[in-house]
Amino acid sequence: MLFGWSNYVKRQEYDYLLVFNDDIIAFPDALYSLIKSASELKNQSIDCFAISAGLKDPNSNDVTYGCVKRSSKFNPLAFKLLTPNGSLQKCSTLNMNLALISKKAINNTNFLSSDYIHKAADFDFGLRLVKSGGFVFLERHFLGVCERNKLSESIKDPNVGIIDRWKYFIHPKGGGHIKHRIVYYRNHAGIFWQLHLILSYLTALYKMIIFQLTKALYFWK
Repeated sequence: MLFGWSNYVKRQEYDYLLVFNDDIIAFPDALYSLIKSASELKNQSIDCFAISAGLKDPNSNDVTYGCVKRSSKFNPLAFKLLTPNGSLQKCSTLNMNLALISKKAINNTNFLSSDYIHKAADFDFGLRLVKSGGFVFLERHFLGVCERNKLSESIKDPNVGIIDRWKYFIHPKGGGHIKHRIVYYRNHAGIFWQLHLILSYLTALYKMIIFQLTKALYFWK
């Protein structure tokens, strides 16, 4: 996304930027719904925004991607995934699996940050957008389907040991890459960002150990 933006899109004239992943299946009315909501926001004099589409699992119908809202008073980077409820919901930040972003929002944020290779870039964008005075919304209804990332070669893969699990975690796609995580926490975790950063690694390691012990006890039985 950043490559396409830097080398082509940012030199074009546009009203909105539509971003999407190649693993989604959008419903036929998805783009119409996003543009309709954008027009309604403009009529309310809201012109700095991003609207994310709620996406669901094709089998379970559970929400998989869309928008999140802060879920803890103590951890500023703890979020819960929201489910479309028939109205535009104001959110803390978004997934960019399918989203419509206004030109003013892009102008205020310079789009995605080059500090990230993969993980957290979309969350970082949404958080910066809100800090700049903009808004993040979740579309009223589900606009497509998208499966969650597969468990294989991730920290949740049940078939790997704790060492490989840790390697997956600190990989750029795993969420624990130290360079990316420092930038993310420094920018968005408040004055105690170092503490939250350390706790995030300790929590991840604790969960891996517990998971490994639980698996070992299960096979021992």
